[in-house]
Amino acid sequence: KGGTPLPHGAPAWFQAEGNANDRISVHNHWAVHNGATFAPGKVGQALLLDGVDDSVRAPANSIFAADDVLTIETWIHPTGQGSPSAGGIIVNKEGEYENGRLPNGTIRWAFANTSPGWNWTDTGFVAPQDEWTHIAIVYDHGVVTTYAIGTAVHTLNGSGSIGDVSPNL
Repeated sequence: KGGTPLPHGAPAWFQAEGNANDRISVHNHWAVHNGATFAPGKVGQALLLDGVDDSVRAPANSIFAADDVLTIETWIHPTGQGSPSAGGIIVNKEGEYENGRLPNGTIRWAFANTSPGWNWTDTGFVAPQDEWTHIAIVYDHGVVTTYAIGTAVHTLNGSGSIGDVSPNL
């Protein structure tokens, strides 16, 4: 917010400060769907999603494709369990990478790599309801480390570049 510097090397930066714009490029502005809106956040404003069908979508752009390194970083403030069976998706590039929060609060992720492949991996970290939690998932040449509030809470030694199991989506 305000004087916060742009992250070094970031291809996009979505701050959600009352709009769905990318602070780095005018070609990457989001679109809000099904009632997604903005509300007070941890710093400045945040997206407010109903946990049912609200979403925010970035345009199709090759800058969102990943291969050997990727960091997904978010502040979340869950106010419910999300879907009773699946919880909720936090970030998703279908067929390539995604992370979410299960109904019991645990953080999970999936990468389309060689190992563990396009399957959910449960980190065991519980992001509590009604509290702000900073989550960062770092993919570095197959090694996936999940950070919560700046502390590594889970590491998986996988392998392979991030591919795309759904190239037609």
